[in-house]
Amino acid sequence: MFLKDLAEIWEIYKRCGAWRLARSVYAFGKKREYWYVWASSFFYGVASAPIAFGDGGWFWAGMLLTVLAFFFLFISIEKALQSEFPEEYLTHGLASHPFGRRRLYLRYALFLRELSASGRTNEQIQNLLDFAKIADKPAPPFRLSEHPLILPIITILSVLSSEYIKDSEVWQAGNGYVFIFLIAMGALFLSALLDIVRGVKQKESELKRFLEWAAFDSGKQV
Repeated sequence: MFLKDLAEIWEIYKRCGAWRLARSVYAFGKKREYWYVWASSFFYGVASAPIAFGDGGWFWAGMLLTVLAFFFLFISIEKALQSEFPEEYLTHGLASHPFGRRRLYLRYALFLRELSASGRTNEQIQNLLDFAKIADKPAPPFRLSEHPLILPIITILSVLSSEYIKDSEVWQAGNGYVFIFLIAMGALFLSALLDIVRGVKQKESELKRFLEWAAFDSGKQV
């Protein structure tokens, strides 16, 4: 039954999500093995403190340290993932791909490994892909951002927030760059969080892409 098969594929896809990568390098049982990930994470947290509470030279020193700490954190996580998934990195040449694509390709490599372990043939994968394409709801999903009442509310909140910030002591003292930097960092963190906690339509689209790649890979292996 295609619905049962599709449900099983969804379970495989969810097991290969971004949370799995995060858990693999931040597992408490591997703190000694990946100590550098915990150390760089702690460094990132400490380095950002002067930005929130410092002023003048302390703020700029904190900003420089935060950028440096973010670089070390990114490199340490990449090193830990290479150690955790050496087979996937070697088989798919992940280290040769751009940094921005490696997480996606690693998740696909894990997906392909579990899919192959399930014993499904190229024909079965192609049939699942064909079924997944027609399993979507015909109507487009409701988007809260498109509701006519949302835009005025967002506009009002933006105006009130800007007025509050401009009336604050920090802004009037000429240190408005603190707010600007914190908002930029918050936007960066939010974008990373939304990339992990994505909508159903995005996940469906990515699952179809994984199945297309898997059909191509399994076809090459025949």
